Amino acid sequence: MKQKLVRNFSISRCLGAAFTALALPVATHVHAQPLRALPIWSAEELKVQCDRGLADAATAVEALKAGGTSGDIKRTLREFDALGGIIQDVASIAGLMMSTSPDPNVRTEASNCSKKWNAYWTALYQDSGLFAKLPTQGGDAVDQKYSNDLRRRFESAGVQLDAAKQERVRKIRKEMNDLSLEFERTLRDNSGKVAFTPDEVRGVPAQVLEKAGRDDQGRYLLGFSYPEYIPFMDFADSDDAKKRYYIAFTNRGGARNVDILAELAVLRDQLAKVMGYTTYASMITQDRMAANPQAVTAFLENVRKAAEPREAKELEEIKGFMKAQGAKGTLSRWNIAYWQAKLRQSRYQINQEEVRAFFPTQASIEFSLEIASELYGVAFNRTKLPIWHESVTVWEVRRKGAMATDEPLALIYLDLFPRPGKFTHAAAFPTRGVSRVLGRKPISVMVANFNDKGLSYSELKTLLHEFGHILHGVLSDTRYLGHAGTSVERDFVEAPSQMFEAWGQSEQTLRRLSERCKPSCPTITAELVQRLEASRRFGQGIGYSRQRLLASFDMALHDIKSGVKPDALEVWKQLQGKTPLGYDEGTLFPSAFGHLAGGYAVGYYGYLWAEVIAIDMRSAFGDNLMNTAVGSRYRDTILSRGSERSAREMVREFLGREPSTAAFFSELNGT
Repeated sequence: MKQKLVRNFSISRCLGAAFTALALPVATHVHAQPLRALPIWSAEELKVQCDRGLADAATAVEALKAGGTSGDIKRTLREFDALGGIIQDVASIAGLMMSTSPDPNVRTEASNCSKKWNAYWTALYQDSGLFAKLPTQGGDAVDQKYSNDLRRRFESAGVQLDAAKQERVRKIRKEMNDLSLEFERTLRDNSGKVAFTPDEVRGVPAQVLEKAGRDDQGRYLLGFSYPEYIPFMDFADSDDAKKRYYIAFTNRGGARNVDILAELAVLRDQLAKVMGYTTYASMITQDRMAANPQAVTAFLENVRKAAEPREAKELEEIKGFMKAQGAKGTLSRWNIAYWQAKLRQSRYQINQEEVRAFFPTQASIEFSLEIASELYGVAFNRTKLPIWHESVTVWEVRRKGAMATDEPLALIYLDLFPRPGKFTHAAAFPTRGVSRVLGRKPISVMVANFNDKGLSYSELKTLLHEFGHILHGVLSDTRYLGHAGTSVERDFVEAPSQMFEAWGQSEQTLRRLSERCKPSCPTITAELVQRLEASRRFGQGIGYSRQRLLASFDMALHDIKSGVKPDALEVWKQLQGKTPLGYDEGTLFPSAFGHLAGGYAVGYYGYLWAEVIAIDMRSAFGDNLMNTAVGSRYRDTILSRGSERSAREMVREFLGREPSTAAFFSELNGT
């Protein structure tokens, strides 16, 4: 699932104190600031704070530019970091509230605030006077990397361009941001419902129907949240009903969102050309592990070659099962989940809805915290702080044992259940980043849409995935805010989250969950885990082919020819049409592909790329996932370092060797 990333200069939290420090002598040692709760602003307060933050940032920039050239790299970098703190203190809260606030007025004002910050962002990095303050030498390796990273951000904004081109960059980026916000708002605010008769919902779990509304004809009304949609598609017996729901869900962004993706692709191409690049892909990948689009294309082709034979075999098995069950229809995109679920239940005795009894939601949350606590030497204590919705919980993160202190290391907010107007996927928001030089402590927020009664096996995987992002944020211990947590290369950022999924796939760890909820939930046995894992592995060929298709669509959409606006739907039709199940006329999948409207453009391949690394890193634990020595090494070399070093360097240090694709392709090939 997607991780929600806020722009990284490091947009964090520290209005008055951080700003004031810019005009004062920089202390040799900085005392840690108290860990403050996230503010809960009304729409009016948000507008005031947004404008005040912009004014404070502008004043801080002028103070930084007016300062002398002392040659003190650490002082200068600290002042840049403090500026990042001012920005993050407001912009990240606006980003979070835009996606989570139950008040539509707050969401609207948060969107307006985000537009202001994104416009400010580009102008900031085009400021040649500020750019001139960047130190060019001195300091250690961390200082030098931060200085180089800042320099690259200025160059990416066009600080080296003439005034006319800089204005063009600002205009393009504003248009891109406005379109991205429109795309996301359409999905987030879609309150549409699909009506089903009692006959059409036969097979759907009772707990889904109990929460559904009814119209005046007694039909069930289901919306587009995952706790409604996924169980329906897995269990509804009516093929016609599933088709109708599938099309409505796939088309929920509408034709306008499809056009937005095409407009964004053109604007990105124009941006790349102004910046002096041949393509947007070449501009973006130069700062990734992949380094160039040719490496991405080659990687995706290797995935295709490995995944397609396995996908073909799995599809034939499903078709054979359908025939044996007397099914009259053909395999389609709207019934494949249903028949996969039926086959898994028959072959492995796995029913995802029945599995929820083994994974009560609250026990699963506490299980995730317990695993991280033991592996990484920290404690998680629930605490009471102001929240934006009654279902949100807050947890302090503290050191354990001899390293324990009076002050917590970080805070975690969990907003895990669906409601109207909320972000519809699962994501981690790095709302406040750590900085030792500023004394800042991290705060991360997990946003999801889970069933509050219990999790399916795949939802447990999602919980652990997003919690992996959260850990990357709150266990980060970097010198600078600009290097905090998930500021790593985009094609590495998913690796720590994908890595943590493994702790939900082992009997060694899952039996702890049973202990947590005895006697109210059944015992998780080794035999059950074996069946769950066999069930999970069945369909991996289909799943990896799907991910490869999405990544290929991303790359193809941004392969602009002669500046001509692409037909995003036609690009999708051509690619999906070559797959075994083909393209379904009348569907608008790109309309809901939010990753490409946001930060994953020319980056969706990163999910597969990062999984290669995640599976490789996971191998360091061998047969003992609770090896605390390896866990400590992983925390110290990967999680705590943020982007103080390149991802490749950190992985090499953790593994003691160069990264390898062998474990990933072994998994993909089912060997």
